Amino acid sequence: MADYLTEKTIFMCNGALAPFFITCKDNSNRKVKCNGTVLLTKKATVKSANGYCRLLTAMAQGTPQRCRCRLSIWQEFSSNANVNNNTLLTNRVSNFCFVGAGDIKVVHSRNFKAVRGFKASISSVNWLKPFVEAVQKNSDTMPKSGKTADINNSGLQAGISSSQAAGLDNVSKTNTVKSAAAEDKTEPAQQQKKTYPNLLCNMDKGEKCKTCRYPLVSTEVDNDSIKLRRNYENQSDEEKDDYDRYYEEVFSNFTEKYWTDAAHHIISGNQVFKKCREIVRLANFYNEEHLNGNTQYKGYDINSARNCIMLISKDVEYSKKMDSSAKKNISAYDAMSTTGLQWHLGGHSYTFNKEEIPILHQRIKLFTKKEARELKNYAELVEAELNKMQISMSRNKVCRATPRQNAAFVTRMNNLSARIKKHLGAFRIKPHRSYPYYVSLEAFRYTFALPRTGKIMLVRQGKDKNSLLMEKFRVKRFEETITDRNRNLEFGRIYNEETGQNPKEFVFDNEQAQKDCIYFCDNIEHFILVGNPDIALLPFKIEAANILSLPVTEEMQSEQFLQRHDTEILVFLRNNATAYTAPAKKIKERLQQGG
Repeated sequence: MADYLTEKTIFMCNGALAPFFITCKDNSNRKVKCNGTVLLTKKATVKSANGYCRLLTAMAQGTPQRCRCRLSIWQEFSSNANVNNNTLLTNRVSNFCFVGAGDIKVVHSRNFKAVRGFKASISSVNWLKPFVEAVQKNSDTMPKSGKTADINNSGLQAGISSSQAAGLDNVSKTNTVKSAAAEDKTEPAQQQKKTYPNLLCNMDKGEKCKTCRYPLVSTEVDNDSIKLRRNYENQSDEEKDDYDRYYEEVFSNFTEKYWTDAAHHIISGNQVFKKCREIVRLANFYNEEHLNGNTQYKGYDINSARNCIMLISKDVEYSKKMDSSAKKNISAYDAMSTTGLQWHLGGHSYTFNKEEIPILHQRIKLFTKKEARELKNYAELVEAELNKMQISMSRNKVCRATPRQNAAFVTRMNNLSARIKKHLGAFRIKPHRSYPYYVSLEAFRYTFALPRTGKIMLVRQGKDKNSLLMEKFRVKRFEETITDRNRNLEFGRIYNEETGQNPKEFVFDNEQAQKDCIYFCDNIEHFILVGNPDIALLPFKIEAANILSLPVTEEMQSEQFLQRHDTEILVFLRNNATAYTAPAKKIKERLQQGG
């Protein structure tokens, strides 16, 4: 038999930002007591909830928001435990918060002291079970006046004697108490009657509700990437937007590519949609009406083209064809840089390393000019949006079983998909414009994570006026140096794969020298000028923000020079971060600049 609850019972909510206790108080006109302890009935409401709500915090852009819990209707209470027409709650009950969309359940029934002749430590289970078994639904034993029914019985002590137990049985017989067995003789239809407290409609408001199938519809989700792709490909040209046309252009321009496309559910069916059960139930109800031949209903399909965006992923087949290990290992960063599309592989419920979070906060502010109080993955962000919708619909309950409501629901879901797609599509313009929506950790890190290594070009004036001496270095321990002031940067030379030359002097007196310089510079964006070299000789332009000029005080090796100025270099690289660009793409751009 289940435990019965008191006002000392502790509940918890799965929508909390961090775990905290919730207690309830009973709001019955006639409170049910035993030995001075108030029992909870289905009229119980929240008494205290001193914590922070995850959903409200997300809606406030990360500013912690206190719980404002408002309960729905209690579920799974015992219909066999009824005193003074008040149904008692058991430890099986659960509830739903209209404000934060969290499920609230019992975590501890809380022991307490009860006095009857002598003090005894007893639990709510031990003292209440025999009472309930003996006096279930016995309204005749309750006082007819007063606001409180005070139930006391010597048999409620822990460790009662057999004579006391017999006396308790006699009391129950004398007062013609209905036992649990007698209750089981009620009509099967009454026993199986269900309540649906979390429905997004005003249920039980009219005759139509008695035959409505909405409460009985399944909450299963048909998340199918094959259907999603097929629906996307079956779109007409008029239905496609700017991003769709951009995606098609990207794929048509590459005859041989090491990446492939991936159809992505903008509202993920398995990781997000199915968590919002009442929205799923409503969508399935509309689908059933449509499939049953009611042409006024349009349904809602999680696999529709409106909920699809084409992204990129690893092409396994291409990797198998390549005989070069270098070609097989081309990174996701290169693919994103080349295509301007987010990398899909890796899952949407990713987590961040504790060590990288401070750096991500710093770079998000640098790129977006926004404070990122809390980092959320893609699944969490979309789930928060659906929860907002579910809360809004639960607060404004109307009959949902109409074609008009179906159309409004579809519009609302499609608008959410379109809004998120706009963020994802902005990646092709500037990766940080997708913030905060990144479908994979690789896409998020590509945009904001500080690379563990970086590259710089050291430039001096050459022997002649029309020449430059250039050296390229890899900067290591970048993250560690920012987070720990006692660490220093490390500089390692990058040698040319073919000739092994570094440094190299370029005399810009012919077109071939210009091309050689461009290939030597690879995809390096940051240039450090030693002294006052004539960088106008370079066959491509460098943004002023990506140039650091350092004075020459004495002759020394390049590595020693860089170590001496590592603080200036660190600040320079940190404050002038650039998005990663694949070497092949950067070389192509610079060749075009050079004519």
